[in-house]
Amino acid sequence: MMRSNFARVSAALTAAALGAMSAAATPEVIARAHDAEAFAAWARLLEEIEIAELQGELGARHQPQATLITRAALVDVRAGDARPETDILLINGEIAAIGRAGHLAAPEDARVIDASGLFAIPGLTDMHVHGLTSSAQHLLNVAHGVTMVRDMAGYPWLLRQRDQAAAGELFAPSMFVTGPILNSFGMSWYAQVVETEADARAAVTAHAEAGYDAIKVHNRMPDEVLAAVFDEARAHGLDVVGHIPHESSVAEAVALGFRTAEHFKGYIDDSTLQPSDEDWRSASRGAAMWNTPTIYATNAHLYGEEAQAALNAPEASLISPLDLADWRAQAEGQATPILELRRAARGHMEDIFRVLHEDGAPMLAGTDSGGGYPFMVYGRALIEEIMTFERLGMSPAEALRTATIESAAAMRATGDFGELRLGARADLVLLREDPLAASQALLSIETVCLRGACLDRTAIDEMISDLQAIYAHTAARLDADEIAGADVATGLEHARALIAAGYVFRDHQLLSAADALERLEMESEADELRGWMTNPDFAFGPIH
Repeated sequence: MMRSNFARVSAALTAAALGAMSAAATPEVIARAHDAEAFAAWARLLEEIEIAELQGELGARHQPQATLITRAALVDVRAGDARPETDILLINGEIAAIGRAGHLAAPEDARVIDASGLFAIPGLTDMHVHGLTSSAQHLLNVAHGVTMVRDMAGYPWLLRQRDQAAAGELFAPSMFVTGPILNSFGMSWYAQVVETEADARAAVTAHAEAGYDAIKVHNRMPDEVLAAVFDEARAHGLDVVGHIPHESSVAEAVALGFRTAEHFKGYIDDSTLQPSDEDWRSASRGAAMWNTPTIYATNAHLYGEEAQAALNAPEASLISPLDLADWRAQAEGQATPILELRRAARGHMEDIFRVLHEDGAPMLAGTDSGGGYPFMVYGRALIEEIMTFERLGMSPAEALRTATIESAAAMRATGDFGELRLGARADLVLLREDPLAASQALLSIETVCLRGACLDRTAIDEMISDLQAIYAHTAARLDADEIAGADVATGLEHARALIAAGYVFRDHQLLSAADALERLEMESEADELRGWMTNPDFAFGPIH
């Protein structure tokens, strides 16, 4: 199924769309100079509509099928070795058999992939993402072998995307979604405020009933409120993950039962961005708590020559022009004391990592990408994090485990994914180079299998090329500094078709685009967009 070109839709569709709207309500253009917010909202939504259509076509094109992978060197991430000349049979989205080359019986209609000279590893897991910005994140994660993500700030629309991915209805990595962020003060629409024990228990109960996979806490939470979160989460059989709050020590976090701790919060004092005075080494030794350092996330604080280098890197072509504009603004700006302090914090994080690794503390690979931070490349980010772990002292095998079996264990899903074994989900990656020799081999991807749907290098490159073509449409709008009213009308028609097919947009993007239409006196269309929101009560306030 070939991807239709959104930028060249038929004149009939455009005419029909415009005919359905009154001439008075149809803007000739949305000019950035006249309404920068409306321009930005619609540039983003039009891009997301195109990406959603591409996702649909990729999902239709790449369906799970019986597949026999022959003569691979199967990497046992648990043992840290490779088994040469191994066949792997994928059936119904699972690993159905593993055996010596030439000894497996496959269905007659099975696809056969000759993996001679290639290394088979489990699909990778990014243990800290935020799917807030763009569904390009889904595509680029798959392109880089990331077949599972843990989203650390849940919303109802994310739950629906999670369920659609699991059912094979959305071309995207499988998802683990925490509840909405819990914090003791407001963060616009980004956090739910819990100020009392009763607030905490009510929020946890609501998140459990909604179907979130874990409870997420943030920077500020009084001791008694945090204790109530943990107590109520245990009652519902849910783990608590997230930031060690400013009010808590690492020792207290371990005692409470944090499943995973993020960004080395607690190890580093947020008020000074210096290592904490606490004896966190003793507190962590032997603790059943994983740390997700997200060292890669310090890229958000690049400036000067480092920022310019990131802008000029080949992987910058994988970023939307809408986001590249923010990168350029920061790269061209002046360094500030706080920016320099945050960049210096990376060195402290690396020092802490070395100490914890020396003590055998369990680590997870996560990136914090997808939240709108600059200088982060979806998919590539996780490989960069794994390479950093190797540079800081892990063996390539140890670094690989942080994105495979350790991730599965932290999410209480050992055996479901994260290793190549019978009954595991058919998520795997074929590499041209040996990942046990160097983590950089993770960049040598030949094939990615997502829940039993396998994309070879040609298919991966075509997907990236299609995405870059969408970015070219966005770049043209930015160069023109305006969006034609006909594009808005056509975009609405395409969005209606996606909604009818069950596609789920991000609520905040729909709300921003609806507000823009309302300012353009297109009230009925604005109401229509708001009606597509998964959570009709979504607003710049607590998340329900």
